[in-house]
Amino acid sequence: MATLTRGTKEGTPSATAKRDLTKELIAFANTRGGTLVLGIEEDGEKRATCIKPIRACRSLAERLSASIIASTDPPLASLEAVGVETEGDAGVVVFRVPPSLRAPHRDRDERECYRRSGDSSIPMTMREVQDLCVVRSREGEAVYNILNERSRSFSVEQQAGFVLIDGVGNVPNPICGLRASREGCEGLSSPVGVNPVSTMAGTHQLLWTKRQLSH
Repeated sequence: MATLTRGTKEGTPSATAKRDLTKELIAFANTRGGTLVLGIEEDGEKRATCIKPIRACRSLAERLSASIIASTDPPLASLEAVGVETEGDAGVVVFRVPPSLRAPHRDRDERECYRRSGDSSIPMTMREVQDLCVVRSREGEAVYNILNERSRSFSVEQQAGFVLIDGVGNVPNPICGLRASREGCEGLSSPVGVNPVSTMAGTHQLLWTKRQLSH
């Protein structure tokens, strides 16, 4: 976990502080992910000493999140930012970013990729960028293959296409944009014991099938 307080005044981080924040979060996404807290005082050895509350921390979290996502390439869509109030509407902003399968990410303005090294965020070399592209591509392919294999286990056929069911039998939002209705599920038996689901959309009759998807 990292902390960042420099350049933050009266709830509005300076342009320099925003760049530093973006760099840190990019480095987390390009490495193993991490958490950063904005509004913590540090000593000379970068150890957290106390909270330095930032005004309107919740709205600040929303603004910074949107700004950072827009200033990274590809966009850091997995970024989470939450304002935690400690004194009235003042408090800290907690950022969390997992290791990204879309890495390497870079700063749109500086056109620089960063990675974590100890407690620092440093620019990546061209070789490191190339290696990360290969690693993330293989990881993404492995995840895709696992999901594709599991999706073949069960399927629900409806008028406009297929709805994939996870291994537990939960029906997520259909990829075709339609949702199942309770009426459409009545009288139908499910091979995985899935309960009928309700929807605000119209009724679309579901036909349970055990045959596997061919694609």
